[in-house]
Amino acid sequence: MFPCVLEMVKGAVFMAKNPIIIGCKVKEGVLKEGTPLVVPDKDKGKVIGKVQSMQINNKDVKEVRASDGEFALKLSGDQTITYGRHFDDTNQICSLISRDSLDMLKKFFKDDLKQEDLKLCVKLKKVFDIM
Repeated sequence: MFPCVLEMVKGAVFMAKNPIIIGCKVKEGVLKEGTPLVVPDKDKGKVIGKVQSMQINNKDVKEVRASDGEFALKLSGDQTITYGRHFDDTNQICSLISRDSLDMLKKFFKDDLKQEDLKLCVKLKKVFDIM
């Protein structure tokens, strides 16, 4: 998974439950379809869903970076996760990474990563206690 840190747009909740649709901005990294997202400060990384789709100005996009601004994010996954109960706009959201995903990223996507993406990998390794 590509590294990504998101912040929610305050008050931009279109659906609070299955699927969750919220307004977001990428703070760091790149967000791509299929990426599992977590709230790292909840339950040691509460998984809130997987990116099902993203839209900028009502147009579907496959990836979003900080330079793209605000976008709508549709999450699918655990049907029991609800915006407002398990997370809200005060929580930081980031992509779920593991040792295996970092190794695969370096092996197969090294040319696609920017320097700031590599720095974000190092930051997220600390968040998830990855050696």
